Amino acid sequence: MWSFAILLWELATREVPFADQSPMEIGMKIALEGLRISIKPGISPHLSKLMKICMNEDPGKRPKFDMVVPILDKMKR
Repeated sequence: MWSFAILLWELATREVPFADQSPMEIGMKIALEGLRISIKPGISPHLSKLMKICMNEDPGKRPKFDMVVPILDKMKR
């Protein structure tokens, strides 16, 4: 689910997250420091909230895809 949030961020910003770091640096910072991407201004509040929920530090609190699909359906209306 965390990776899905990253994908949403990439689609919304059209940028590469952590572009200034090597894959090893990113992996270590995620594991050791809980590295997260910042939600940029201008991203839909609904999409921002979904990304934050999907990146919850506690993986057990992240939604399942069957919970995300209805949220996405509401967003496209």
